[in-house]
Amino acid sequence: MKPVTVYVTHSCPFCRQALQWLSEHPETSRNVHVQFVDNDRSVLSEFRSHGFSGVPAFVAANDQWSGWDPGRLQRMMLDDA
Repeated sequence: MKPVTVYVTHSCPFCRQALQWLSEHPETSRNVHVQFVDNDRSVLSEFRSHGFSGVPAFVAANDQWSGWDPGRLQRMMLDDA
């Protein structure tokens, strides 16, 4: 599975849902890197370099999007497994 970066904040309810989904699907999320945008200016800069303004945001090899879409995340993880 190719690496996936997930950008989140501590206060975002949709981010918590995304992190919960990932914790409930360890077989598809073993190569996921979580970045907290609200902790580090360099992470915020990286987040913005992708053109994002909202969280959660997801970056994979051939796909990137922001917003919580569990179906899209599942399809991306399973297609890449």
